[in-house]
Amino acid sequence: MAIRKVLSSFLGLILSVLLLVLHFVIMMCYINRWDSVTTLTLLPIWMWAGAGLLLCGLIWLFFRGRLAVLGMLVWLLTGLAAADETPGLLRQLRTAVLGQDAAKLLAIPDEEKLRVVSLLAPTEENYSLEQISGLNPDIVMIQNAPGRDVLRPLAAKFFGDEGSYVHSWNCAILARGHLERVAIDESTASLYATLELPTGQVLDLVNISLEPILDPESFWKPEAWESNESLRVSNRNHVRSVIRMLPQHLVTPPTIVGGDLGVPPSDDIYRVLRSHFVDVYRDAGEGCGNTLPTKLPLFRTNYVWANDQLIPLKATVQPSQNSTYRAVVCDLRLMGPQGTLAMAGRTIFL
Repeated sequence: MAIRKVLSSFLGLILSVLLLVLHFVIMMCYINRWDSVTTLTLLPIWMWAGAGLLLCGLIWLFFRGRLAVLGMLVWLLTGLAAADETPGLLRQLRTAVLGQDAAKLLAIPDEEKLRVVSLLAPTEENYSLEQISGLNPDIVMIQNAPGRDVLRPLAAKFFGDEGSYVHSWNCAILARGHLERVAIDESTASLYATLELPTGQVLDLVNISLEPILDPESFWKPEAWESNESLRVSNRNHVRSVIRMLPQHLVTPPTIVGGDLGVPPSDDIYRVLRSHFVDVYRDAGEGCGNTLPTKLPLFRTNYVWANDQLIPLKATVQPSQNSTYRAVVCDLRLMGPQGTLAMAGRTIFL
């Protein structure tokens, strides 16, 4: 009996140590985002944390290993602190308790506010985008966009006589004001346009659509690891090429980048965007923020990013009629243009 107890304690210790080692390996993979482990890091960190917490709980239940309690605490803290959904859920809780956000939005003049909606449209021919008009948008970015015969009446429905649209063979932008298409990325059909608002303010807009890496059904297929690695490298290069379409302005205009990038928010391809833009949901999102699938959203693949000429006010996701993806809805505040001018080794701030 004593030998059995010793063996049980030893097994509990070994399993607990192995789970702590697994935690270290998983965290290193998420921190460094090596291309070779792309498939592993496509899963939200809270899924790994939940699995680790469950296993540590079972070890404690069956073997009474004290180290398993430490393991449960480590996995729990990791899931809460590192999950992309945590900031939005905390903001939602704060709003429910304090109820201040609505008054804050109302205090901002209408001409300084912009509402941006980004949505990946499904392929069904009978799918309707008209429900977006109920969100009262100023800018709508659509990936997997329909043709101009659908976009033209949509722009009129959303914005009346002030509406306009531009499109590529896969992306479209509809907005209140005058849109002018500047460039299309040939490999992805991502779209760059300028928008002159009715107030005269000019913005740069980019709608990105990338081939999705996220395919839960193929996570554990050996061939998926190699294909996902090469696809991440390709998509990261595509993001760089799309961002390079933006000209270097003397005075930086407000710039919004939206679209479907096909991977969770902490993926390595976003390093390219973080040096120029902020993820609006991460800064001001309320609620879970996940967009896929619409009935039980577990992943966030659709985004709105903004540069420092725009202040994120609020971001949410909304179920989209007949779509497998949820729409991202962001409220932004326009700031005055700023820029820098370098002359004779001196920098003048504008």
